Amino acid sequence: MNRQLWRRLEQEIANEYANELSEIWIITGPVLDENRERLESGVDIPDAFYKIVVDREENTETFRILAFLVPQDVDGNEPLENFLVSVDSIESLTHLDFLSTLDDSIEDVLESAVSTSLW
Repeated sequence: MNRQLWRRLEQEIANEYANELSEIWIITGPVLDENRERLESGVDIPDAFYKIVVDREENTETFRILAFLVPQDVDGNEPLENFLVSVDSIESLTHLDFLSTLDDSIEDVLESAVSTSLW
């Protein structure tokens, strides 16, 4: 996964978003379910990885968000848009609460939305 799809995603963020946007937040991590597989060394094998990209308009409380959920078994050549999900769906898998420092009215709208395209 890291050599293909995930690499394309990280390149898109680094080359396009980070250079063009005034303030961007990136949250990345693994998704591990209760039936974890482990390497012989004892290291957990994630079922998927998530990446949340938040664009905050400079000096405002205006945000937009992209949330990606990428399973381990991707071919690698799929369009990045195929992996767009809501932050709420990632939260339900990880049991984490992202963007909790934002006002609830902003957080609820951002986290429930699923973008239909990349920016």
